[in-house]
Amino acid sequence: MAGRRRDGDIQSWAEKANEVCWSQDKKIDGAGGEDLDEPAARSNFQKFALGRFSWGHFSWDCFSWSPALSLPPGGTGFGNVGKMPLGPYRGPPPDHDGYQWLSDKTRKRVESSTSIKELGIEVAYDIHKRGGSVTIESSPDCRDPSTPYYYQRGGYTSATQWPLWEDPTVRKFMAETQSKIVTRPMSNFGCPYKAYRSLCMNPAAMALSLIHI
Repeated sequence: MAGRRRDGDIQSWAEKANEVCWSQDKKIDGAGGEDLDEPAARSNFQKFALGRFSWGHFSWDCFSWSPALSLPPGGTGFGNVGKMPLGPYRGPPPDHDGYQWLSDKTRKRVESSTSIKELGIEVAYDIHKRGGSVTIESSPDCRDPSTPYYYQRGGYTSATQWPLWEDPTVRKFMAETQSKIVTRPMSNFGCPYKAYRSLCMNPAAMALSLIHI
């Protein structure tokens, strides 16, 4: 998983291979605590990062593309399955960067996650072009009732989710880098949660996964 260190995480693989890995998590702080939404801090990071990392593992604000937004209790507390859910924050273009109905506070969070995603994609392209491993972590596409990722609660389902994997920038990256999505239950990695995670993996990451997974 991204950001917070765990035994056997992707960053540990990189360290064993004497590689430099950037694990970009949901939290938008850089190594010195700088806010990468701020133009000056972002510019400084780009000067440092491009050409610096040989591996990258990326995870952007999971709430932004979460299937949970399609289900009650709509992020307001647990136990009220009859409550109308908030609904997805994003949808097909032109709403892929946030619906118009979002509150100002929520819109700022969504815009921040979009900004960090764009920065991550920029670094991911740089790593990929130099033959490095790129993985992107997010919730799976939970819209299809035939998959085990689909949720239903009361009269609501995860069919209204708009997943990260439909984002135009991410789809473009996947097509241009021949990346593939692999979805696994989190229990495979020692996690107690009954949930799934998807990893978008470029060819270098897929080759490494045959060794490490």
